[in-house]
Amino acid sequence: MAHPEALRWSLRPAEQADFDWAYELHKAALGEYVERTWGWEEEAQRTMFADAFGRQSRQVIEVDGQAVGVLVVDERSGELYLGLTSCSRHGREEDWGPTSFGACCAEHVKPNGRSRCMC
Repeated sequence: MAHPEALRWSLRPAEQADFDWAYELHKAALGEYVERTWGWEEEAQRTMFADAFGRQSRQVIEVDGQAVGVLVVDERSGELYLGLTSCSRHGREEDWGPTSFGACCAEHVKPNGRSRCMC
């Protein structure tokens, strides 16, 4: 495996074509916790996800051109709020390191000219 700094991290806007993949990622990342807390009702979860997918700006995290995660950053009262991060099992098993993930997030913040991120 490549050293984390050698990997090419990028963000791109999520598109409708990403919906099924993003939903399966969401289910894999959070399904167990939702099931234990409230129970997983597939139809209700898919409906809530679709609603949020339509109104929240999501970024797809790619590593070397492969989609591996989703990032939601919201602006709230002039600050940035990290609303959601999900990473595929493949990504969690690889030693990509927090520095690489942080650099990826920072690239999202820089173009918007913000100096602080509330997470």
